[in-house]
Amino acid sequence: MPRKSELSFLNIVFCILVIFIHISSAPITGLSKDSWQFCVFFVPWRLSSFVVQGFIFLSGLKMFLNEKEVSYKNYYIQRFFKIVIPYILAVIAYYVYFIDRNYFQFSIKDLISYILKGDLVAHFYFIIAIVQFYLLKPVWDIVVNKVSPKIVIPLSIILMFTCKYMLSAYWYNDRLFTSYLAYWIMGCYAGKYYKYFLSNVKRCSKIYLVAFVIIATLEAVISYTHFVYGGMSFLEELHFLYCIVAVLFVFLLAIKYADKIMSWKIAREFDNASYYIYLIHILIMLFINEFIVKWNITDIGVSFVIRGIVTYFVATFISITYMETKKKIKRKIKCRSLEKQR
Repeated sequence: MPRKSELSFLNIVFCILVIFIHISSAPITGLSKDSWQFCVFFVPWRLSSFVVQGFIFLSGLKMFLNEKEVSYKNYYIQRFFKIVIPYILAVIAYYVYFIDRNYFQFSIKDLISYILKGDLVAHFYFIIAIVQFYLLKPVWDIVVNKVSPKIVIPLSIILMFTCKYMLSAYWYNDRLFTSYLAYWIMGCYAGKYYKYFLSNVKRCSKIYLVAFVIIATLEAVISYTHFVYGGMSFLEELHFLYCIVAVLFVFLLAIKYADKIMSWKIAREFDNASYYIYLIHILIMLFINEFIVKWNITDIGVSFVIRGIVTYFVATFISITYMETKKKIKRKIKCRSLEKQR
């Protein structure tokens, strides 16, 4: 079945924003909090921080969108080769990089630990979380197909916040599936009732747009105040509301622009390669940071621009080239197989 243009559009936007968050980390940590430059970087950085929740929502939506009868065995095998194997190879690549630079010495035990915990590099925690959701597919099938969303969604929100507060001292709380449960459940129901969901987004577009503007403003102002001066309460609850309206806002953009954007070949290629772009972009950043230090570039703004341009371009180029090469190899194998059958 062809990919829906609006979902591909969301996938691209989320991937671009993830990279933006990471290339912005140096200015966020390096600038003085009371400077106007910090505010310039902080606000878009904070407003981009709904993307992990967006990816979780999108993954749940895709799981239940036009769901085919696939055995759990085949489902897990597909996810293993599509998600887990590239992740393991990516962890090994980062591990080799760090060993080569004497961050630590090689240890199979440590490598396995990094793979299982997803704590070698910052963005790997998402893979650990999403794999947990995939593993629990039989549970979601029963819940989503048998129980009303009016019951499950409120319960998932309560359970998510309860687990967050109860496990707040747990170091790996950010990669437990319970930390994103409500976003996943809402995504699952959005996929199951996709036509209704999309028509609702279109019908209530003005309401969602106003809600986004108001809540995004509150998110930016209150988060900035907290990060600079401290003392603000209910950040988690506000961020939860912001993540929901931000995803709906991107859906509004997708409805308006997705068909046009996805008619571009580069957009389709970026969408197909987005998982690999996600996996390797920080490795590209690590190499760029070495050159920034070597060239003695101390200006935070200049280094940000260099880091951004090179990371986006190189990560995209490598990932798309890999995907195209893989397609060509598969075509050749298929052609040879057909020739032998003849």
